[in-house]
Order: sequence, then C-alpha cells, then structure tokens
Amino acid sequence: GDVQRNRAADALSDIVAGGDFEDHAAAAEGALVLRHNFEDFERRSWLAWRLVPAEHEHCIRVDMGRHALRVWAAAGALSGRRAAAVRAAVEEALSEARELVELNVDVPLASEPENIVYDPLLRALTDHYGVLVRMKEAEEEHRPVRVWGPSEAARDAALLLEAKWVKGRATSGLLQAPGQVQQALEALEGQDFAGDLPPL
Repeated sequence: GDVQRNRAADALSDIVAGGDFEDHAAAAEGALVLRHNFEDFERRSWLAWRLVPAEHEHCIRVDMGRHALRVWAAAGALSGRRAAAVRAAVEEALSEARELVELNVDVPLASEPENIVYDPLLRALTDHYGVLVRMKEAEEEHRPVRVWGPSEAARDAALLLEAKWVKGRATSGLLQAPGQVQQALEALEGQDFAGDLPPL
C-alpha cells in the first residue's frame, strides 16, 4: 500500500544519504532501531559493555551498527510493555554514553608504559564503570594515554595513572560505597570522644 511505498522511499533516501541498509532491514524484520551517531570507537565499545546487563535482563540481542543500535528479541516478540521497557533501558544507556568524557595523561617514555592498559590498578574501575584506557603514538619524550569513561570514574583513573606512571608513587585503587569511609571515621571519632569523658 501507500504506507509501505512511503517507508521504502524514505529508506532508500536515507541509504543514498549515507544511512545503513542493515538498519532499515532490521526495522522491517521487527527489530528496535535507535540511532547513536557515535563516531568514536571507544564510545561505541563502552555502550556495548553497558548494554550487556540489559541483554540478560530483557532477553534481547544488541547489534552495534555504524549509526544505530539494532535490538532483537532473543525469544518471543519485542512488543507492548516489553518493547517499552527495552527502549527505556537502551535510551538510558545511550544517554550515559553521550556523557562519557575523554581525559589525557602524558606518560614519560622512561616509565615504559607499553603495558599500561593491562595495569591491575584500574581493574575495579574497568569492571564497575567500563573505564577504557587507550595509548596513542609516542610524542618526543612522552606517550599520550587516553582515558574514557563516566566523568568521576575517568577522573579517578587518570589520577591513579598519573600518580603511578608519571609521579612514580606507590599507588592502589579501592572502591567504596558513597560515604562509607566518612561514616567509619565519624564512628571512630565518636568512640574516642566517649572514651575521653570518664577521665574528665
């Protein structure tokens, strides 16, 4: 009918303009297609990592295209409330991916940073926040190291790398729940204060 012809015409126009044929083919077969327009490989890589829990929770399969995400139902149909829940989860991940930051740490070549991307120092930040570390080509006496991730996690990773690989400090990383250390210190201060009262 006219609706199908119009859709086909729109698809052809988009493909001619540089769109991806596979996006339109997937949509025609019932997949949910959401554009991301991410040029950075690291941003797409992080997004794929971020969507792994959603794949398990909603029983879906996510394909990363050049310009869009193609989301398929691994079992059953992707419709109704299920489709709405999947769309919400994917759009949340897309929103987080758009907010990723890229930081740079210039590591001296004298520090031999060839294996910096495998440093266990960052394992916790990588596992919990998907922080990515990429090395660029060496420049004179240093090698730029790019750190990708959510703003706070990327900042922490960059500071850890700088402390160890640039300043040569003994460094380790520890994740804590927000306020956990502060509460422990307050409890200890309270105990010390209570212990000081009897002598007074």
